[in-house]
Amino acid sequence: VDITLFYFAEGRDAGVLRHCLGNFTGVLGSDGHNAYQAFARDSGGTIINAGCLDHFRKRVVSALRAIPNLKQMTEEEKLGIPAYVIMLKLNEVFRLERKTKKLATKEERDTYRNGLVRNAFEDLIQTTLGIDITACPAKSYTYDAIRYMQNQEVFLDQFLEDGNIASNNSKCERKFAFFAILRNQIKMFGSMEGARIAARLESIEQTAREHIKDTRIYYQFLFDEFIPFVKRQEPDTDFVSLPELADYLPWSEKNKEYRETILERERILISIIENF
Repeated sequence: VDITLFYFAEGRDAGVLRHCLGNFTGVLGSDGHNAYQAFARDSGGTIINAGCLDHFRKRVVSALRAIPNLKQMTEEEKLGIPAYVIMLKLNEVFRLERKTKKLATKEERDTYRNGLVRNAFEDLIQTTLGIDITACPAKSYTYDAIRYMQNQEVFLDQFLEDGNIASNNSKCERKFAFFAILRNQIKMFGSMEGARIAARLESIEQTAREHIKDTRIYYQFLFDEFIPFVKRQEPDTDFVSLPELADYLPWSEKNKEYRETILERERILISIIENF
């Protein structure tokens, strides 16, 4: 079951991860932030920190965008630009990696990645790290991209070791982009409790979207069914321990039945209106 959980914290250190994830073991996909690496390192090997190739790609794209008249250059001229050569290698990795979406099992993905994808990725690393970084201006985008690969290589190649690990965390990035912007605005207003409530609401929204195309009826279901359920409980009820809560999750049978009932009513109403 896919669940998206948002948590608001004023800081970004590893302590936040320890508070949120507790005794978590498994794979933690992330960008290159040191807190994730420290959290995995302190786990004694029970947590694997998998890097994000798309974060590397963004740096290479920035390097290319900073080059004037790139589109007007000949292919031969472009091949003399380090960032362009890196992008060619990176695009090949992404092109091959996209095919894993059609592979149903972990074993199939492992076999496929250990061939063409691994070769393309190693070629990418050799090309990137083979560039003389001292020849790049210290604050340039190309310098930043190469340094990122130098520091993150050990995390970026984790997807090759396990067919269940994604090569990037772009899906996660897309989900929290809105909330990241909202978080900074909330901090400006100083409403910490408001931020925590917003995080809970966004968790419900994004989790529902994983299972339902149209979340409109799900919210109607919560208002009609879940809120009355809450009101029937005693004031000191420990809601976390209530097994009935499962009935109000987006993938529950109770929600599916409610949804079908509402959709059937809407179909009947539409039919009446069209034949009026």
